[in-house]
Amino acid sequence: MVVIALLAPLLAYLAIHHGNFATVDAIVYDQALKARPITPGGDVVIVAIDDASLATLGRWPWSRAVHASFLEKIAAGSPQAVLMDVFMTEPSVDPADDVALVGAMRKVPVYLPLLFSLGYDANEGAAPSASPMFARPIAALAEASAGLGHVDVGADTDGLVRRLFLLEGPAAGVQPYLVGLLPGVPKTDGTSLSALDPKSKSSGWQLRGPLMLSFAGAAGSYRTLSYIDVVNGKVPQDFWRGKTVFVGASAAGLGDQMPVPNAGAAGAMPGVEIHANAFDTLRQDASPLLLDDAPAPWRWAWISLPCWALLACLARSRHSTLLLLGSAGAVVILCVSAFAAGRLWLPPVAPLLALFTAYLLWTWRESARLWRYFEQRLRQVDRASALSLELIAVGDIRSAEAPTALLRRAEALDNIMVRLRTLEGLLRNTVARLDVAVLVCRVDGDIVLANHAARSLLGLGTNALGSDAALVGRKLLSVIAGHSVPLGGGWMTRPDMTQPTETLSGAVMMTPAGRVFRLDIVTVDIAQPSGAEGWLAVLHELTEEYRRREQHDQWLGFLSHDLRSPQTTILSMLTLEEARRAIDVDLDPSAPALRSRIRAEAERTIRLADDLIDLTTAQSGRYRYAPVELGNLLLDAMDQVYAQAQLRGVTLTERFREGQCFVLADGSLLTRAVVNLLGNAIRHSRQGQSVTMCLEFDADKREAVCTVVDEGDGMDESQRRSLFANEALASPSAGVLPAAPEIVRRRGIGLLIVQAVIRQHRGWLEVDSAPGLGSTFWFGLPIADTADIAVDDDEEEEDDHRDGQDQKRKKVDIA
Repeated sequence: MVVIALLAPLLAYLAIHHGNFATVDAIVYDQALKARPITPGGDVVIVAIDDASLATLGRWPWSRAVHASFLEKIAAGSPQAVLMDVFMTEPSVDPADDVALVGAMRKVPVYLPLLFSLGYDANEGAAPSASPMFARPIAALAEASAGLGHVDVGADTDGLVRRLFLLEGPAAGVQPYLVGLLPGVPKTDGTSLSALDPKSKSSGWQLRGPLMLSFAGAAGSYRTLSYIDVVNGKVPQDFWRGKTVFVGASAAGLGDQMPVPNAGAAGAMPGVEIHANAFDTLRQDASPLLLDDAPAPWRWAWISLPCWALLACLARSRHSTLLLLGSAGAVVILCVSAFAAGRLWLPPVAPLLALFTAYLLWTWRESARLWRYFEQRLRQVDRASALSLELIAVGDIRSAEAPTALLRRAEALDNIMVRLRTLEGLLRNTVARLDVAVLVCRVDGDIVLANHAARSLLGLGTNALGSDAALVGRKLLSVIAGHSVPLGGGWMTRPDMTQPTETLSGAVMMTPAGRVFRLDIVTVDIAQPSGAEGWLAVLHELTEEYRRREQHDQWLGFLSHDLRSPQTTILSMLTLEEARRAIDVDLDPSAPALRSRIRAEAERTIRLADDLIDLTTAQSGRYRYAPVELGNLLLDAMDQVYAQAQLRGVTLTERFREGQCFVLADGSLLTRAVVNLLGNAIRHSRQGQSVTMCLEFDADKREAVCTVVDEGDGMDESQRRSLFANEALASPSAGVLPAAPEIVRRRGIGLLIVQAVIRQHRGWLEVDSAPGLGSTFWFGLPIADTADIAVDDDEEEEDDHRDGQDQKRKKVDIA
């Protein structure tokens, strides 16, 4: 960092002084000048030797008698001073013209310029010289003038005039700037002009007291009169009173046009107007102060301090680009503020170059450190096996195919990225196909991955490979609370949903669909200094366990009441009989009434036990299917309930369609289901009523429909709906208890057996009933295929043939 802090300002300094960046500074400086112009003095007048004057008075140079006439015209108005930007270093052809001009100059203060030349002075007694020098006007004019000075202005490296020097000339005789001699201009302390400008020529030509010019605007900003108009007397004499008059050439052919900043459409400004701007710059003390004129430590501080501040902030912040832009903006704002407040010009390019150079060097340094870190990590990952079984071949970090170190690093990074993408895909696919609901969360609880089992459990999806967008990005706590409720009471503890996520581990929840799950949350720790990197939430479904436990508790109550009730009745009757016997010793213990009642209660217990066994068998799913002729099966069922119908005085009738109808069925269980339907119909019918058994089948639809119609009391809508309420029955898997006891009490075991058998035979069951109109139960079964029936017939023939052979063998053995 120290090396960067020293190197960046040095490189910026070299770029400014040995490159083209100084031009950029000059452009910015010109815009600053344009934004803050000086005010043109109202007492300043420019008299221009323009094209109109040349057209009237003839070719240049004019006779000095013309200048004498000009001065005579304005002298009557008593101007404050006249600066003649006209060189008069040689005597006139007619000496009388010089005499006339001297006479006019004695009437008004006239300031004459010195001519910069490489040659000799034309004045009497001046020796020829090949060195640069200032040539004076002829002696008579010099003596009559109010002051002599140079009017030399120098151009910068880009050719624009921005400055001049208050003292300039050979070491033996530096000359003051002519405008600085005019009345109204503050006199400069000699000590401030003692230092040489660095641009002084090595030949001995000295430049002292630089003056940075400020401009009132583009060319033409000052009041300008034509020279010919003054000579012709078109300007009133009172106009000149107290004025400072600048006389000089403005015609393009006279070559006194100089390029200046913001010169306007003309691109240049007459020299006489430049001197007028210099006059107001001096009077208004509006000369910009340059940092380049300050001591070297100040210049270095201006370049270095912003750079050092940036480097200090970069070491403590992550927003490097914003810091760079903010530092650059601060430099620009400081430049603008300094110029607006005190015309102090702080060139912005050098510190900006130092800032960007420091940022580039710092970025390169950080990138190199990052590359070294990556290389170390890549080597570690490349040596370590991500899985016990590698899914892809990963090349060595020093691959011989990569010719450079950068390409080797890029290749190693590509290999690691491929591995990571493969592992990510493997992880996502594995989690997606898990049967257990899984949610992967960040440490703040945001879900980043969810599988189908989780979406299905929470009621948010049905497609096994569908999108997990319904869960990703949401908070785990809000998802759990929004799609389930805590389950409390009994064998489960109600959790506190206001606690942090990790404290909910072990909570048992229930979804609106009735599915129960336990929420287990484990920490995903990637061995980083920051600690936990996230959470893995596993939703273990406990629906079956929950139902089995509930049914277990219900069956205990059911068995303790319904099965114990007949036995309790028997014991009560025996106790009563013993009490009666104690009173009446001659009482016969085998009285018919007692035996009948004991038999009835015992038979009721046996029937209930048989029904429970049949219900368990019907719901077990262990069926033995075979082609069965449905008409014969229905007749067999009617035969089994015939005696019951006769006892109640109910008539059994049948209406079967002609023909045979085969179904694949477990004959005994299907017969039991039909017997239950007929028994219910007989039980709810009164004496004299009838129960009808119907059979219809459609070969095209391949469906047989059986109907049991009674003329009993019927049912209302609520009773009918309760028979077929959408309640989940017990799973047919082994070891699961039958339907819950409250369902048994409401529907009866017989109807539950019918529903289970019909469902196992891929059939359907419906009921239609109304109070006083009886009830109609009908169910449909699929008709068996002809091939199944043929195969079964062949098996029966083989069995008959085998039985016949066995009988023959037995007869032979007997013989």
